[in-house]
Amino acid sequence: MKQPRALSHFAPIEPSALAERQVHEKAIYWPGHADFSGDGTTPDLSAFPTFAAMKARASARPPSPLAAFAKAVRDAQDRVLIMDRFLFTPEHGSAQVNVDAVMSWFSTGPAVSDVRLLTSASGGEQTEIARQFSELAKAINSNQSHRVSKIDIQINFKLKDLVDEIHDRFAIIDNELWHFGATVGGLHPSLNAASRGWPADKHGAIAFFECAWRAASTLSQRHDIGRPRT
Repeated sequence: MKQPRALSHFAPIEPSALAERQVHEKAIYWPGHADFSGDGTTPDLSAFPTFAAMKARASARPPSPLAAFAKAVRDAQDRVLIMDRFLFTPEHGSAQVNVDAVMSWFSTGPAVSDVRLLTSASGGEQTEIARQFSELAKAINSNQSHRVSKIDIQINFKLKDLVDEIHDRFAIIDNELWHFGATVGGLHPSLNAASRGWPADKHGAIAFFECAWRAASTLSQRHDIGRPRT
């Protein structure tokens, strides 16, 4: 079987000239459990959880997502880029569990126009996942005719085929880099942490993502979802 070309064989693409936005102050979160919330309003924790909270989260179906990340997506103005091989591979249940969670981040129709998910999924799941995000993008663009830019959601399922050495998961919201020790958005039930507040352009995150996206696109036709017609 022909092996995919190494990621290093593709020249990085310079970050797009989008207006830089103020990056959130650096912070670290531990996805928690509603019964053990840190401030009584959100399950997000600013310190390691107790063992009781950790066990409660691990047994939850589904686990509480990271509220701070969902809010950041809702507030996005330009782009949301996610690199996570296991984004649609929940620890328990079908892919639909995570599909529902990810779609909920965009359900309010954020101003963002460039949404790209670089991930993996089984061949039998890809078509259905793509269909659901297509319907979501169409609904947002139809219901919010006042939008300056139509939302464009693209999914590429070839991350695993492209490279198998990326363990951690990343998201770029506007010019802010998020780093996850497990599934983006706090969707994994085990103890894991996420950090934010890193300038994505200064740390090479945007160039790396663009390079990976272009390389993955050579492996198969990507799913272009919700692209406005001209």
